[in-house]
Amino acid sequence: VGLDEVRLLAQKFQAEKKHVDVFETSMLNCYGMKVLYHHFCIPFLKLKRKTLEDQILRTQEQMEAAKKDLGLFIASNDYADYIERVQASRPEVAQGRQPPSM
Repeated sequence: VGLDEVRLLAQKFQAEKKHVDVFETSMLNCYGMKVLYHHFCIPFLKLKRKTLEDQILRTQEQMEAAKKDLGLFIASNDYADYIERVQASRPEVAQGRQPPSM
């Protein structure tokens, strides 16, 4: 396939609003291999970007849930009530003594 044929085909695809890259490469003398490498990297980088965006979204959701839980915990938490519950169930712990070992 000649370069002119490929360019005509690429123009046809571009007329249909499809993105086509046309470049020359040669395995004989490695001409254009760097361009080919970067051309193949693009789909993988797009996938990596999508994966990272999904991870960011999940992290934001987890952060919002943690903030909500923290707010609820802080609003419902009272140290004086905690001490009363501990004294009622285990007075030695409330007074700072070690419970008897078994």
